[in-house]
Amino acid sequence: MGDWIDPSIMNEVSLAADERPAFLKAVFRGVEPMGGWPRQFVVVTACNPHGEIVDAERNKSLDRELSALLEVKGLVHCRMTGGSPDGSHLEPGYLVECDLEVGLVLGRRFEQVAIYGVCDGELYLVDCQDGKQTLVATWVSRYKGRLPEG
Repeated sequence: MGDWIDPSIMNEVSLAADERPAFLKAVFRGVEPMGGWPRQFVVVTACNPHGEIVDAERNKSLDRELSALLEVKGLVHCRMTGGSPDGSHLEPGYLVECDLEVGLVLGRRFEQVAIYGVCDGELYLVDCQDGKQTLVATWVSRYKGRLPEG
C-alpha cells in the first residue's frame, strides 16, 4: 500500500503539531498585561515534554525551571495557561514578550511539540520541530480571561 500508515499503530506522539486537534482547539486563561496585549508574543509551557503526559510533580519542576530561565534571560512574561475549551486539560505556561525565534528556542529547550505565537492579534500554532506556522484564530477569540481562583 505504499507509504500509507496503519492508523491502528499511530499514536499522538508521532503526530506533527498541526495534526493534533486538541492543539488547534486550545484556549488560554491568565492575566492580560497591564499595558494591553503586546503586538508580538508567544505562549510556551514546559509541561508534558514530547506531548507525553508526565506526573504533576515533574510538570511543576519543569514549570519552575522555565520560570527561572525567563527571569535569568530578562524576558517580560506573565502566567498564561493553555488547555481544552472544557477545562479538562490545562497546562500552565507563560505569555512571553519575544519574537518567534526566541519562543522556538524556549519550546525546544523544554522539548515541546509546539508553542503558540501571536502577531498583530493572530494566533498561530508553531511546530517546534520545523517551525511550521498554522493560523488558528484570533487571539481574542481564544483568550478566556483569568483562571478561576482555587
